[in-house]
Amino acid sequence: MSVPEIVSIGFHGGNIALYLAQLYADPLDVVRELVQNALDKAARHVLIEVDAMCDRSIKCYDDGAGASKSEIMQKFKSIGRSLKTEGDQFGQKGIGNLAGIAIAKCYRLITKDMDSEFDKIRVYELNRDILREQESPDLRIEDWPYAHVVSDKTIKGKVFQVSAMVHLSDVNTLALRRLADLGAIERIIVDAFNKKLFKDEPLIVIAYRDVKGKRTEKEIKPRLFSGIHMESERYDTQHGPLVFDFYFNEKPLENPRILVEHRGTNSFNLANLFKRKQVGEAMAEVFNRGHFEGTIRLGFCTISPARDTFEYDSELEMFVDILTRFTNQVLRPIVERIEEDERKDKFRRVADTIVRIVNRHFQADPGLLPLQFKSFINIRPETELEKKEEKPKVDKTLLRRQRKFSEEEGQTQEPREPQKSGKKSVIRPRESLSLVFVVPDSESSFAWHSRLSPQGVVEVNCVNSDFLKAEMMGLTKLVDYVFMLVAKEFVCGGSEPATAQIFGEHFEKDYMSFWRAILGRQT
Repeated sequence: MSVPEIVSIGFHGGNIALYLAQLYADPLDVVRELVQNALDKAARHVLIEVDAMCDRSIKCYDDGAGASKSEIMQKFKSIGRSLKTEGDQFGQKGIGNLAGIAIAKCYRLITKDMDSEFDKIRVYELNRDILREQESPDLRIEDWPYAHVVSDKTIKGKVFQVSAMVHLSDVNTLALRRLADLGAIERIIVDAFNKKLFKDEPLIVIAYRDVKGKRTEKEIKPRLFSGIHMESERYDTQHGPLVFDFYFNEKPLENPRILVEHRGTNSFNLANLFKRKQVGEAMAEVFNRGHFEGTIRLGFCTISPARDTFEYDSELEMFVDILTRFTNQVLRPIVERIEEDERKDKFRRVADTIVRIVNRHFQADPGLLPLQFKSFINIRPETELEKKEEKPKVDKTLLRRQRKFSEEEGQTQEPREPQKSGKKSVIRPRESLSLVFVVPDSESSFAWHSRLSPQGVVEVNCVNSDFLKAEMMGLTKLVDYVFMLVAKEFVCGGSEPATAQIFGEHFEKDYMSFWRAILGRQT
């Protein structure tokens, strides 16, 4: 057997550095990295100034411990290696040191070791254009000729001595526009450091000056989760424990937050895993309903270099498997109960509206009521109809007992099967007009729209495709649709059987085709 030939692989170091920097191509990630580096150094005050008017720059000031020349050199010599593995530091692999040049032409860091009386203040500089020309990129280092990094800064009336300043110059115009959204900056910082914001209470302010010179500031504060605190769920795996600490909100939240907290330090929004298709759409649908907030805590999985998701490996598979189990056993049954109650409440409101219209109509002219209906429809005063029923609420004990119930019913990782057949009343029969929404059984066709029972109850098929389309278009359209069916049943009920049959057949065949055409033009 021949001896294999070994060929060295060559890299253009400057281009590789620029490529790694693109992991932080989103300007929000760059700002998050600036805050992270300051918090790593135990900063109590962090001020980030974005200037879109004059020099298109981003400046970050903090009063942390600073860093010596040897520490800075070690960071830039070890990019790609894991540097922060102890204590309460967040970073991974040092790639974040390149974040600034993803959106700016020049990166400058001015700092010193604040714990050393004799350390000098130095300037460390990276230039994007020079990096493109260098196979072995260099970090330019110069002594700072002044006694202080910069003059003291003031935020929210508090003065602090600056120990480190990062200056990004000639920032991309599109990046500056992105950073005008201070709310987005706040969300990404809180998602990443919420625990530390609570624990250490650093004062972090983001200031933005637009092209017209208007300055806007936002203080970054930790966010409490809203809702009812559910019992924590712990799953022990071969890689370590996985803990779900969630809150339930009966009224959906517009921007619910589920934070994935990795090893007690770094965190990111669970939505990042949905965006990268690392978690299935079925689970995303449950979380996107907005009923849950909280934290998922774990000490395994490999966090990505940008620290906003996990890398693909067997530990991620384990995480997704446990997340699926928790979602299907605990969360999905709650969501299904809410959806069922919400739909029942919607049907009650539809029925109340139609009953009110019918009663008003026949109160004005009782003689119009077909003879066949007089035996089972009693016209009630409208004031009685206006009495509101209490909206059904989710049983709060469900939040504590749901997993136990699921296990007793044999539900493990699979969601419950929806009811496919059998009559289902979703409103109470009225003393006047009785209106019931039903799911047809397997023996009857699903195509019919409505029918009148021998007891005088108008039954409406709530799984018919026309019903579902009207429901999707909103409550007003659903009321119009159901009222049309009720009117049809009144016509049929007041006609001879043969005439009623002919009318019903033409209604189903001809009129409903026009109805579908009208709905089609409105969608």
